[in-house]
Amino acid sequence: MKVSAVLQAGTAGCDAPTAFRGRLHREFLELPAGVRVVGLSLTVVACAALAFALWRPVQVVPLLHPAPLLTFRDANGFPVTSAGLDGTIVLLQFSALRCAAPCPDGHAALQAIQRRFDASPPPVPVRLVTVVLDAGATSAALRARETAMGAAPRWWRAAAGDARALKNAIGAGFGVYYTADAAGRVAFEPATILVDGRGIVRAEYRTASPDVRRLARDLDLVVREAASRGPVRAAYAAAHLFLCYPR
Repeated sequence: MKVSAVLQAGTAGCDAPTAFRGRLHREFLELPAGVRVVGLSLTVVACAALAFALWRPVQVVPLLHPAPLLTFRDANGFPVTSAGLDGTIVLLQFSALRCAAPCPDGHAALQAIQRRFDASPPPVPVRLVTVVLDAGATSAALRARETAMGAAPRWWRAAAGDARALKNAIGAGFGVYYTADAAGRVAFEPATILVDGRGIVRAEYRTASPDVRRLARDLDLVVREAASRGPVRAAYAAAHLFLCYPR
């Protein structure tokens, strides 16, 4: 069966006059093959996006902004960098070894997330990272902090950097205020940041006690998106294109 016959059969129930439909079919078939393919592809994408906008088959966490460059190291001296974490979802938190007041960190929330991972490991790489804001923190101090937090190396690490790396990433990049007094005691604003595997910030929790249910929900959504394939991945792309706007 010729392509024109298929097109005519498919539009047999349309209200447009037969002659007009036939002319459209002929003009379409006279287009170069590449143009026809591009046109049909764009039509399919537009229809999929419209369908998603109407029925919303997936939930998404908004794309906020690119994360800053990370250049830290862990308790074993291994680098904790943006390049090394490429493709890994990261839940970042900030703390200090010596706080000017009781540390306003959210270790309890990360402990709860770690327990969830132990019970049901995520299908894509996820890491929890607590960045201490004491410039030049030693490996021994980082190991002691990991022990105090109950951090399992499989999921959760403490990391540190020099003063410049901390200021560029934490102060300027994430907009987290912190300062140290003359004795080296650190005061800081609490924050937990969710960064996806492409290095995009997806959620920010500016509190010392992040709501574990909300944190787990957002993390699960980002994990589910990262694990998606095929048409479902296209649906997520359509969601970000048509439904999500920076907050």
